[in-house]
Amino acid sequence: MKRLFSLLSFLLILFSASAQFPFPPLMPEDPNMPEWALDLYSESPNAYEIDRAFKEYYQAHPFEKNVHTQYYKRWRRFVAPYVKADGFIHWPTVSELKAEQDRRLALRTQRGGPEWASVGPDIHLENNGDSLFQVSEQSNIYTIDRSKSDPDILFCGGESGGVYKTTDQGQNWTFVSRELNVTSIGAIRIHPQDPDFVLFGAAGQIWKTTDGGLSWEITGQPAFQAIDVWVNEIAYNPADPNVIYAATNKGFFRSEDGAGTWDEILPNNCTSVDIKPGDPAVVYVLHHNPALNIAQFHKSVDFGQTFTVFDTGWFLPEGGDLGQIENLGGDLAVTEADPNRVYALLVGYGNANTTLQPNGFIGVYVSYDAGETWSLPHGIIGAPYTPPNHPNLMNFTGDDGTYTQIHYNTTLAASQLDPDHILIGGLCLYKSEDAGATFTAMAGYVGYVPHVHVDMQEIRTYKTSDTTEELWLSNDGGIHHSTDLMEHHEARNRGIHGGSWWYFDQGWNEDMMVGGRYHNGNAAFHENYPEKTFLALGGGEAGTGYLNYSEERKAYFSDIGGRYLPDSIHLPVGNFSISAAPNESYWAYYRSNMVFDSRYYNVTYIGKENRILRSIDGGSAYSEWHAFGSDPTKWILGIEQSRFNPDVFYAQQEASGQFILWRTENGGQSWQTRFNPLRLLGLGLRPERQRPRRALGRIPQWRKRLEGLSQRKRWRFLGKLDHPATRRRAGERTGPPARHGRGPVHWDVPGRCVLPQQHHERMGADGEQSPHLRPGFANRALYSRRQTPHGYLDA
Repeated sequence: MKRLFSLLSFLLILFSASAQFPFPPLMPEDPNMPEWALDLYSESPNAYEIDRAFKEYYQAHPFEKNVHTQYYKRWRRFVAPYVKADGFIHWPTVSELKAEQDRRLALRTQRGGPEWASVGPDIHLENNGDSLFQVSEQSNIYTIDRSKSDPDILFCGGESGGVYKTTDQGQNWTFVSRELNVTSIGAIRIHPQDPDFVLFGAAGQIWKTTDGGLSWEITGQPAFQAIDVWVNEIAYNPADPNVIYAATNKGFFRSEDGAGTWDEILPNNCTSVDIKPGDPAVVYVLHHNPALNIAQFHKSVDFGQTFTVFDTGWFLPEGGDLGQIENLGGDLAVTEADPNRVYALLVGYGNANTTLQPNGFIGVYVSYDAGETWSLPHGIIGAPYTPPNHPNLMNFTGDDGTYTQIHYNTTLAASQLDPDHILIGGLCLYKSEDAGATFTAMAGYVGYVPHVHVDMQEIRTYKTSDTTEELWLSNDGGIHHSTDLMEHHEARNRGIHGGSWWYFDQGWNEDMMVGGRYHNGNAAFHENYPEKTFLALGGGEAGTGYLNYSEERKAYFSDIGGRYLPDSIHLPVGNFSISAAPNESYWAYYRSNMVFDSRYYNVTYIGKENRILRSIDGGSAYSEWHAFGSDPTKWILGIEQSRFNPDVFYAQQEASGQFILWRTENGGQSWQTRFNPLRLLGLGLRPERQRPRRALGRIPQWRKRLEGLSQRKRWRFLGKLDHPATRRRAGERTGPPARHGRGPVHWDVPGRCVLPQQHHERMGADGEQSPHLRPGFANRALYSRRQTPHGYLDA
C-alpha cells in the first residue's frame, strides 16, 4: 500500500491522535454539577476514582442522562486502552508504539488459513406484528458525501467503523479503510470532478485516496501532520478542486496543491465551511472568537486567502452575558435556489449567572446578501421554551431541558429547490418552510415521520434536476435516503459493519445471536431469518443480551426485559418478565454476566452490586446467594462454574480498580479469596479434567496473558495477545461481551483483519472445539470462521 510517511512518522501520528479527546465538554462550570463529575474535567483525571464516584452517586440517586453522564461515557470509552493500574491515563510513548507496530507487522507475515466471514448484521428489520420495515439501527455514521460527477458513488465515515463506499446509491457498501488504523471519521468529501479522489479526517490527520479507496495516504507537510486536528468539514473549490478547505478544531486550513500541503488561514476552532453557489471565489467560514466566546461569520472573496468578519445582525450576548455564553460554533448551509442566501445554525450554553439561557440552542440566522447582514427570523432566543411555538431544536422534546449533544449532533441543510425550506438536526430532526421563522418537529424523539433514528449527524442535499433533489441523512443509526426532504425515506446500510457491540451471546442447539450495542439498542438473529438479517428489538445503549442455553429463544435484556424470539422473522416478538439484570456499567467495560447452572437449566446466577443473586425460575425472581462485603459499589464482574465439579464457582470483584478473585468448592456455602494480579478483566476456566483448578485471565495493559494455579496461589505470565478475553468452556458455548476495540487478534488470519477482542466458542465435552467459531465484533460486525484459533486467551 502506498505510504508517504515513514514508520516513525506514523507512530507519532498514532500517539498524537491518541492524546486528544475530540469533543469539548458542554457545561464544565455547571454549578449543579454532581460531585462525581468534578474530576472528569480536571487536567489529570483518574478513571478509577471517577468510576467509583459515579457508582456511589447513582447508588444513592436515580440515574438521569445528562451532559455529564454522556461526556463521561464517551470519554471513558476513549481512554480505556490507556488507563494505568493507578487509574491515571498513560498515553503510549513513541518507543512503545513502535514496539507494538513492529509486533503487528511481524504477525502479518505469519497469518494464513481461512478468511473471516461476516455473519451480519447487514440490515435490521423492525417487526411491529403486522409488517416488517427496514430501519437504520446499524452504525453511528458521522459524515456522508455523494459524488457530483457520478451520483451512484457515495462515501461515508463512522464513529467506530472506518470509511465505506457505495457504487449503487447506497444499496451496498464496501469497507475501504481496512488497512488504516482509524475509526472515528470527522468529515469526508469527494472531488467534484473525480469520484476517485476523496479526502477524510480521522486520527488527527487528513487522509487522501486517488484510486477510489484502494489505497490511502496522509496529506500535508510534517508541520501540519504534527498539529493533530479534528476535522469538522472539508470543501473542494469547484472552480479549481486543487484548492481545498478544511474546518478543524485547530483552525481553518487551505491547500492549493490538492492537499499536498496545508496553510493556516484562521486560528482556533472552525466548525463549518461553505462556498457560494455559482461564485467559487466566495467562501464562508464559521469561526470561534475566544475573546468573545462566540462563533463569528467570516467571508472571503478571494478563494479563501483572506477573510472579513460580518456581524451586522449576528448573535452577540448583551451586557454581563458577553463572554459568558459559550458558542463554539454550529453549521452553515447554502442553496442553489438562492445563491445569496446563507443560513447559520448556532448552538451553545450559558452559565449560572447569565441572563440568557440558551440550553444548547441559540438560533437559526439567515442572510439574504451573501453574509453581509443577518437576521433571526424566529425572533426569540433561549428559555423559557414553549414548543411547538418556540422549541429548543437541540434537545429531546423542544422544552427547557438542558441535555443536548451539540457539537456531536448538530447539522443544518437547505433545499436546493426551495430556498425557504431548511432541515435542522440535533437529537431530533426539525424542518422550517419559512426560512427559519417557525419550526416543525419531524422525527426522532418527537415528530411525525416514523423509523428515523435519533441523534442526527449530517444532512446533505443534492439537486438532481430542475424539479427534483435528493437528501442523504446520517445519524447514530446509519444512513437514510429521501427524495422529498425526509417526508418519506429509506434505510440504506447494507454492508456497513461499524456497530459497537457492548455485549453478545449466542445459542447452542439453535443458531441464534443477541446483543446490546452503543447507539443502536438490542438486536437478534435466528437461523430461520434471512442471511445477515437481524431484528431490531429497541432499547438504549446497554451492554446486555443473554440467551438461555436450554430455552434458547428466551433472551434477557436489562433495558427491555425478557423477549421470546420468534423462529420466523414474520412473527411477533413475545415478552416475559425478569426481576433483575447483571451489573452493567454505563460505558460497557465493567460488567457481570448471566450464568445458567450446567445441571439445572432454570437455575441462574448474576452479579448484582456486591452480591451474587440466584434464581430457580429462569430469572423471574432472584434471591441473594452470597454477599461479598457490604459495599454495593464493589461490583461482582464475572462468575464462572466448573464443568468438572459444578459445586466449584469463581467470582471476580472490583474495588476501585483492584480485583479480588473468589472461589467456592461447596456450591456457595463458603468462599475463599485467590491471589489476583493487578487488574484482571475477564474470567474463564479451562475444561481439561486433569487440571480443574486452572483459571485464566488478562490484564489490560498491553494485553498480557496470565495463568493461575489456584492451589499454588500464583500466576504465570504466558505472553502477550491481541484480543483481551476469550472464554473456553466444555459442554457449551458462551462468552464475554464484544466490546470496543481496534487491534487485530493474534489468530491465523491472512492480511490485516481487525478482529473482535472478545468472542464465543462452541466446545465439545472433551474440551475440543467444534468447527464453528463466532465472535462478537466491537468495531465492525459479527464474524465467523470455521477453524480453531491459533492463539487464544482463556479469560
